[in-house]
Amino acid sequence: MLAIYNHKVVFLALLILLSIGGSFGASSSGCGTNTTTDDGDNSTSDLTLTSSEAGDGFNPNGSIPKKFACPDTGGTDELPTLSWSNAPSTTKSFALTMIDITTEPDTIHMVLFDISKSATSVTDEDDFNDTNSAVNYSGTRSYAGPCPPTADAAHTYEFTLYALDVTTLVSETNADSTNANDTIAKIKEHDVDSDKISGTFKAEQ
Repeated sequence: MLAIYNHKVVFLALLILLSIGGSFGASSSGCGTNTTTDDGDNSTSDLTLTSSEAGDGFNPNGSIPKKFACPDTGGTDELPTLSWSNAPSTTKSFALTMIDITTEPDTIHMVLFDISKSATSVTDEDDFNDTNSAVNYSGTRSYAGPCPPTADAAHTYEFTLYALDVTTLVSETNADSTNANDTIAKIKEHDVDSDKISGTFKAEQ
């Protein structure tokens, strides 16, 4: 009788161990550092926007050099060089914005779109025109550099790069490029990944 009881205990112990092992294996199969969507695309964000003062740009989270600011502050409205990497494979074009996030509401200094999916940077040599940029706060389709009032403390300017799922923003989404806010709204509707950096600028008195 004791032998039969011992056999039952061993059998039950084996069943419990097998059950625990199966549950652990099932739960472990779903673990990992990356997740994927139903279509197989990696859902983690890898797109990286960069700039550096050494590369004719500015150091993120640092001061933006005066030459990139507006003429009223002694600058030349030169666009700082911005570079990026690790764009999603689904990218069909890029868009780039610069916004003064210190003001209320935000002041839009630049909205550039229909940047080629093969591009990895923009510089002051790149062309802004009626077909690839929205009207900014100054009423032009161009880059408008930092231009805070001299009495203000430093303003913060945010540069955001968007990877889009459309090749031509206006023709494919009916974005109104005469309205920067509408254009940015359309950009965000077709954003598959994005990254941002910021810098500060204070006008000298």
